[in-house]
Amino acid sequence: MRRYLDGGAGRRSEVTGAAYESWVRPPARPIRYGLVERWLDRRNGRIDGKKAVLRLVQAEPDASDDRAETANTHPRETPAPPPISTFYVDSLCKRFGSVAEHEKQQRDERLYLLSKKLEAAVAREKTAANKLEVAEAAWKGASQPPTEETLRTRHVAEEELDRPTYLSRQRRLAQHGRTRERSESRYAALDEEWHACNAEVADLRNRISTERRIADSRVRAQLAHTQRRIATYWTHLIRTYERGAELNQNLRPAGPRLPDWTRDDTDGEEQR
Repeated sequence: MRRYLDGGAGRRSEVTGAAYESWVRPPARPIRYGLVERWLDRRNGRIDGKKAVLRLVQAEPDASDDRAETANTHPRETPAPPPISTFYVDSLCKRFGSVAEHEKQQRDERLYLLSKKLEAAVAREKTAANKLEVAEAAWKGASQPPTEETLRTRHVAEEELDRPTYLSRQRRLAQHGRTRERSESRYAALDEEWHACNAEVADLRNRISTERRIADSRVRAQLAHTQRRIATYWTHLIRTYERGAELNQNLRPAGPRLPDWTRDDTDGEEQR
């Protein structure tokens, strides 16, 4: 059963159109920074600090790094320090890359199914719009009052029975009224069908947009969790390193970057 958000109150409402958000799946659980992960990050930071297992990394500038952007736009500003990495930081970055790739595969599978449903819904909407246009023209034609010539026209059977003229006029008026009612009923039914198709298309487009935002939010949450683990590791590394203060001032730990597909989704949402 599909439920719709109703002002955050959790009540079910039958709102149609693109003004609502639909539940596509239950919200994800928060990422916990457990004691085991915290202990591992601290321990490996102290071990690598004592061994001084460091290496410089030739990293490409990240669009999400404010310091790199500031250095590019303001040459007088102090550029960002070069990044360094260790085997443990590399393992955390690879873990984040695997999680992000798995999230992308799940997102692509859901988007493929929704896109197929959207194509079918758009085709039904186009067909309903064409039928509605024809029905509207027929309804407008039937809404015109009959001419005097049409009302005076008598069939062969009416002439043979020698019916009065006013009876023929009443019969023509009754026929015209029934035709107008049928045209109006058909137009109303097709108009309702078109609005239903339109609402379905808006719902599917909204679900596709929601799926993109969900995948982006989940990857960003994993990125923040990985950065937090690297920060804990880095803190204990510089505390045990013999020149930790100088290291912390002149260098910075390497870290994972957001996948390009998350930025593409954000740009697509802004353009729409």
